[in-house]
Parts: sequence; C-alpha cells; structure tokens
Amino acid sequence: MRVRPTLALIATLAVTSLAGCLGTGEDRVLSVTSTGTVQGLVYFDTNGSGRFDEGDTGIPGVQIGLTSLGSIIPIYIATSDLDGLLEIRRVDVATYEVIVDTTIVGDSAQFVGVDPAAFTLTPDDTADITIGVSYPSVTVEDSKALPVGETVFVEGIALNDRLTFGDNTVHVSGRTLAIRTTNVRTGTVLVGDSIRILATTRTVLGQPVLDAQSVFNLAVTNPPDATIATASVASAADGGLLDAALVEVDAVTINDTLTTAEGFRLTVGDLSGTLLVLLDKDAPIANPELFVPGMLIDVLGLLVPDGTGSWILKPRTNLDLTIR
Repeated sequence: MRVRPTLALIATLAVTSLAGCLGTGEDRVLSVTSTGTVQGLVYFDTNGSGRFDEGDTGIPGVQIGLTSLGSIIPIYIATSDLDGLLEIRRVDVATYEVIVDTTIVGDSAQFVGVDPAAFTLTPDDTADITIGVSYPSVTVEDSKALPVGETVFVEGIALNDRLTFGDNTVHVSGRTLAIRTTNVRTGTVLVGDSIRILATTRTVLGQPVLDAQSVFNLAVTNPPDATIATASVASAADGGLLDAALVEVDAVTINDTLTTAEGFRLTVGDLSGTLLVLLDKDAPIANPELFVPGMLIDVLGLLVPDGTGSWILKPRTNLDLTIR
C-alpha cells in the first residue's frame, strides 16, 4: 500500500495533469480507449482482523487516487461516500496503483491495508478494492514500551480466567514478556485462550498495563510454562522482566500468615530471601487457613507489583499450591 500524508499535493498535481490525462487530446498518458469501473470500500476494522467483518463500518470522506505504476500523479481521484463506498466509472484500461489520503484518520488510527494495492483493469471489467483503517497491532513486548495513552491491538495468551480475580484483570503472555490487562468486563476469557485486545496503554503501580476496550477470542491453546524462580528473584520480578508473568517458586517455607482485606497473605522464603504470596479473596482457593507457618510448599502464580518496587505472587486456584 502506498499512502500520502495529504491529497493536497495530489490535487495540485491533478490540476496540471488531469486535463492531459483524462481529456481527449493527444497528450493522454494512457493511449487505450476501452474502459472499466473501479469501485471500493473504505472501512474501519473494529476487531483488528485485517479484513472486512460483520460490525465493521464504512468511513466517509476518504480520498483515493489511481496512478500509473511508479507515479505519484493521480490519473483518477474519488472520495468515499457516507457508507464508505466509492466508484470511478469510465476508467481507462491499464495497470494502476492505489494511493490514499491518510489525514482523515487522526492520530491514533492508521491505514492497515489496501487490497489490492495494484491491479490491472480490462475492458468492461469492474475492479474491487477495499481499504482498511484500524489501530496499530503490536506485540505484548512492544506494548510495554509504548507511552501512556496509545490505543493498540495486542495479541497474546491468557494466563488466568477473566473472573479469577475480582478486579477483572487478565494477565496476557507474549513470546518473552507478559502484561496485565485491566477492566476486562465482558466476554469469556479462560486460561490458555489466544486473545486479541483493543486497549489503551496505562501505568498502574509503576508498571505498564493495557486498559481493555474490547477483547476478541481467537483460539484455544495451551498456556505457556511458568518461569521457575527463587523467592528473591520473584519478589523483584527479575528486575521487572517478570512483571505480570506466570512464575513458580518451589520448596519455600511459610514464615508467617496474615488475613487482610485483599485475602490471606503468606510470607514465604528460601535461602535467597522472602516473597509475599496473596491468596486473593475472590480467587477460587478453598481453605486458605490450611497453610500455616513452618509448612513447605510449591507455589505457582502471577506476579503483581505492590507499588513499592516489589512484587506479590498470586495463585489462581488451589491447583497452584502444593504442600510438600
């Protein structure tokens, strides 16, 4: 796809070129006389699928130009109507490239594809083109480096069910990093689901998060394996690299317990140091009082920052807790 920052340049060039290109004089760029029709749709890709789906909407007022191969001068210009549709009739038979005015989409959205970006029109033919506009798609890893306030699509694997914790937070794993997705208030999201999230980047407790607008289920997969860590590495999230990740600490001793408004808190330790483990009051963890000081356990859970530079490990169910 070729895009232009504005069609003002195209329009200026067109004033000097269209009379020659489209007129009946001998200066026509294209010497053929047979014609066809070009029609298209400019739409907003609401689910980030990269194609026109049910629920996508047409975008009015977008200008496109048709150029000969390698040229920046439009031979034909059209503007999408209220339904996002456009049509150019009596187009000379030739091979064309499509260029698009990008200024109408604003700062957050972007053009994500023209299909086809180039085409050959034959006599009495109708060429169909679709032009998609949407938010950028980024990886989990890239999303964690974005500034606050960016709206993006992010794909990853859910590390917990949507209803595991009372705050509607879903931890999502990418290839190497994970991120917390907040305000996932609708839909069914289960552990292992491959999901696409439309979200705005934020910072909570000093760490990047995704504030969800919509979540789309893609497939059912297997969740990634947990990262094995010592108590001290987990408490520091390995310098933040394990923020939001699924982590396992083995053979730690319960040093202390405390009932809080958030749930039942365990202080556990090994030779490396100590770690706080929170049995969230909303998580499906039965009989948390069975875990007493002196007990040796293995703990699997999700790392959440506490706002002081340390992290807390939150098991998801009783299956994440093993008494040795």
